[in-house]
Amino acid sequence: MLLRTHRQLGMTRSRGRMVGPARDALRGMLNEMTLCDVRYQTRFLERLRQTHPHTVKVLKSRVPLKRYTCGVYAFDLVGNADYAQIAGFGFGRTFAGAEFLHHLIDQRLLEPRASGAAMNGDLAIYFQDDKFVHVGRLLASQRVISKWGIGHLCEHDLWDVPLSYGNEVRFFRRTSRMESRGLFFGYAKSKGFRRS
Repeated sequence: MLLRTHRQLGMTRSRGRMVGPARDALRGMLNEMTLCDVRYQTRFLERLRQTHPHTVKVLKSRVPLKRYTCGVYAFDLVGNADYAQIAGFGFGRTFAGAEFLHHLIDQRLLEPRASGAAMNGDLAIYFQDDKFVHVGRLLASQRVISKWGIGHLCEHDLWDVPLSYGNEVRFFRRTSRMESRGLFFGYAKSKGFRRS
């Protein structure tokens, strides 16, 4: 059923990705949404659904949206006091962002999973030209929960994301809250952070 719907929208599969003009148009519009004021994003999504069918659902956030990013959410660091203390180190340049993700991947600190073996809770990491651009937590049936920039926490199909979130997804074994904290603390140490 899902494949038929994608075909009706002019999309085909290429190396496990849904591609085609309709998907590109949707992803371009989702990109526009991330640039508008967060107060209007939910309304934007609902209006977009009328012309560009999509699976994006805005979720309630337990903490203010401006306090975390996709990396902070995916690694379960939201609201963690230790993370907040470390993220303030080095003029705020030590946080769970692109450099942190590249550190984990370059140091082989995350366990890769084949797309067919990815499980609920695993990390879905998006890349553009081999550079990290976005991360979320995988749910069953190729759905993801991820934080969209300074905007909302969203549940969505794997490829119903802004165009700026890349053209490739790789999966990695989920990390527990304790593992995530350890990985982030190790990264911070590599940047010169020391507990006082």
